Amino acid sequence: MKDLNTRRRLCAAMLGATLLPGLATARAASGRRAVLTLAGPSAVVSYPLMHMAATGALAAHADQLRFRLWQTPDQLRTLLVNGNVDFSAAPGTLPALLHNRGMPVRLLNISVWGILWLVSRDPAVRTFEDLAGRELAVPFQRDLPAVLLDTLLDAQAARGLAPVKLRRTRDGQDAIALMLNGQAEQALLVEPMASLLLWRAAQQGGAPTLHRGQSLEQAGRGAFRARPPRPRAGVGAAAGGADDGAWGAGVEAA
Repeated sequence: MKDLNTRRRLCAAMLGATLLPGLATARAASGRRAVLTLAGPSAVVSYPLMHMAATGALAAHADQLRFRLWQTPDQLRTLLVNGNVDFSAAPGTLPALLHNRGMPVRLLNISVWGILWLVSRDPAVRTFEDLAGRELAVPFQRDLPAVLLDTLLDAQAARGLAPVKLRRTRDGQDAIALMLNGQAEQALLVEPMASLLLWRAAQQGGAPTLHRGQSLEQAGRGAFRARPPRPRAGVGAAAGGADDGAWGAGVEAA
């Protein structure tokens, strides 16, 4: 029941994220900033912000751009509470959850609809249904990917498939190490972690061949055909950035 309630809250938050007011209606720009801080996790959703910081984009709004990497949603919450971040890439539900808790956060956009991939060392494992009765290393806990995976596996179990044993890892690098050391047979990884694992396995002489299987998004579309696609991740504006329409428009354009 606890897991079901958690899923309901996250699904409600996701719907709320699509209804957050746009930055176009925010107040007029307050002027330039000496430093504008961008942030994000080690996933492809952060790449545009990393590129902006590296190339000095948003020169019209800030003298300096910097990027901060965070590993967990709790780290991002701390950065937001302390006012250390202006814009951050994040799972689509997170800005909505923080907004509903009274924090000055707005969802700027949804830029990613699918970045989670199954990687296996067994050629017989191509889809999530092939995982029935097997173990899967998962570096996600208490966040959107974990909820989506649990929902999919519950649906498969309801159709009579054998349950999948989830092996929770500390992070993506931990899951990669388990796969490379032969201590795990399958893992669910976010890009670019999935590609990094395949590349590192190819560099190891004599290492068993790994292959990319089905994406979690593909599996979800097949299992829940009547439901619309679920947004995965995007960019949120925090604190001053949430109230400054010009900054938000500048970040989105860049």
